[in-house]
Amino acid sequence: MKRLNISPRASALAGIIGPVVFVTVYTVFGLATPGYSPLTQVISNLELAPYGWIQQLNFLLCGTLI
Repeated sequence: MKRLNISPRASALAGIIGPVVFVTVYTVFGLATPGYSPLTQVISNLELAPYGWIQQLNFLLCGTLI
């Protein structure tokens, strides 16, 4: 099996960018979704919104970067 050569700097940058992008996307998407309240609903409820694929993509992107 071949190992990927990923620099520590690239790994650290991905680990920093992942959560920042995640929080930014779910905050903007949560504010744009009528009836969604982050105080009473979990983030996963955004997947049930009409454009729920945005939150699914957000989960995948964050998981990949971290």
